[in-house]
Amino acid sequence: MKTLAIYKKEVLSLFVSPIAYVSMALFLFLLSYLVTYDMNTSDLRDVFSAMSILMIFFIPMATMRTMSEEMSRGTHELLLTSPASLASIVAGKFLAVMTLVIALFLCTGQYAVIAAMYGKPDWMLISTGYLGMLLLCAQFVAIGVFASSLTSNQFIAAVITFVALLFFIAVDVLSYIFETVSLGSVFEHLAVFTHFQDFDRGLLDLSHFIYYFGMIILFLFLTVRNLETRRW
Repeated sequence: MKTLAIYKKEVLSLFVSPIAYVSMALFLFLLSYLVTYDMNTSDLRDVFSAMSILMIFFIPMATMRTMSEEMSRGTHELLLTSPASLASIVAGKFLAVMTLVIALFLCTGQYAVIAAMYGKPDWMLISTGYLGMLLLCAQFVAIGVFASSLTSNQFIAAVITFVALLFFIAVDVLSYIFETVSLGSVFEHLAVFTHFQDFDRGLLDLSHFIYYFGMIILFLFLTVRNLETRRW
């Protein structure tokens, strides 16, 4: 119930803010621009590819205020001393941003409609693609929430998140560079987009779920631990 209360407060705050609508409008405009002339398959793989790139820029903007705003306003002390546990606070804020992401996903449903009008889409591939994209974004959001807990400056929080996401892209690149040596397997296990590729192909592998849920829990746990240090 405490998580739900935090969640409702954060969702209301997100959807009242014009920043959310401006960010969503910009995201959809850029997505449309990228896929209008390059939507070659009815399974939306081109759409998912463009979305994964744009999320690297959207997620930092969506998460930068989750914790930083509380600290910049001085309200974080009230929040940290409230009856709600830190885990409930972090979970509520995380789920609120994920609601914004899901709302964005719903707006991209137009591409599935277009695919159905002009072709015979593989709905299983589309479903697994959206599932993989949801897990990918959830990991990005968890990283963003953690970054926001590190500073009271929202811009710095967004930059930290962006750099962290670039790091995971670098890991993907390194996994290809060193794929012939044992080090390549290490990078491959850490590569966020490598795990997404099987979802994009319609393959569901337990190891990918373990990776994404593990990363989400790890960064949310780090956020809770970081907030605990601010209590003292």
